Amino acid sequence: MKLGTRLSVAFGTILAILATVTAIGLIQLREIRVLQNEVVEHDHLAELAVRWRGETSVNLTRTLAIAKSGGLQSLSDYMQPLIKQTSQGITEIQKQVKGSTSDPRAAELLEAVGERRQAYLDARDKVFGLVKAGDMLAASSEMDAQLVPASLIYLESIDNYATYQHELSEQARQIATEHISWSIWLIGMLAAAALGAGAALSVIIGRSVTRPLERAVAASESIAKGDLTQSISVDRSDEVGRLLQALHVMQGQLHRTVSQIQAATDGISTASTEIASGNLDLSARTEEAASSLQQTASSMEQLTSTVKQSADAAAQANQLASSASSVALRGGQVVSQVVATMDEINTSSKKIADIIGVIDGIAFQTNILAL
Repeated sequence: MKLGTRLSVAFGTILAILATVTAIGLIQLREIRVLQNEVVEHDHLAELAVRWRGETSVNLTRTLAIAKSGGLQSLSDYMQPLIKQTSQGITEIQKQVKGSTSDPRAAELLEAVGERRQAYLDARDKVFGLVKAGDMLAASSEMDAQLVPASLIYLESIDNYATYQHELSEQARQIATEHISWSIWLIGMLAAAALGAGAALSVIIGRSVTRPLERAVAASESIAKGDLTQSISVDRSDEVGRLLQALHVMQGQLHRTVSQIQAATDGISTASTEIASGNLDLSARTEEAASSLQQTASSMEQLTSTVKQSADAAAQANQLASSASSVALRGGQVVSQVVATMDEINTSSKKIADIIGVIDGIAFQTNILAL
């Protein structure tokens, strides 16, 4: 397997584990976020139920005050608007809770709360009717017999709904905690696996690269020192194997080159011996040529004296030629003057010819006139 493939497999394995860790973490975070939203929703519904119960208790207390007041009109006039306003608020809370409830069991409990509320409102309206009619004894009796039991059942149903929402919230919290614990454990295991795989792969790949490279370095150092006898074994086909193969080929080429240089050196030594013997013959011949050169030198001295006399004669001839050149130059100037004078004479001759022509014309006309 090539080094690039090994590195790709190693890093691909680590990246795959990290991608798995990331994917699991994202999935668990999404689940935890959903569970947190459920916790918030259930807590909100439980809070609304608690407010619902509190508002109902306040209205029940106001109703009991009116029924037990013995027909005090001012108290009834003061409490009735407050009771109506609080009932409207409870209705809005009921609508909000109903719109946010999706659990089937919670929907059943909420429906039971609605039924109990309606029974409570019916009993309260009946008590208010008796109070308005002035029958306070009947109103107090109706309150004890119907309104109070209905209100207790109504409040109990609200408590049941709120308790169930608290249970759902706690259940969602517990599931979220389990998800968090499981995610931490799984991510930790996968991270440890990634670290272990990375360490193991780094050691394996490092050894598979460094050891052959050390062999290549040792072979290169041997070749650099001039030792071409070391054996370079190639037992792999990756990039390091190609390097070892190239070193093996280079060693062979260098060995052949050195052998050729040694053979050429032997040839040069033989040729040098032959050249030395030839130089001895050349030295003897050079001595013979030296004696001939001495004779030639004496002849050259005689020739030099002759050449010197010829040079003196040539110098005199050169001086005479310079004089002749000066004379020729002055003659050229005189000739130029003569040419200029001849040009002037020629111009004057042309003018004289013109004058003669005129005179001839006048003479001809005079002869005609004479005739």
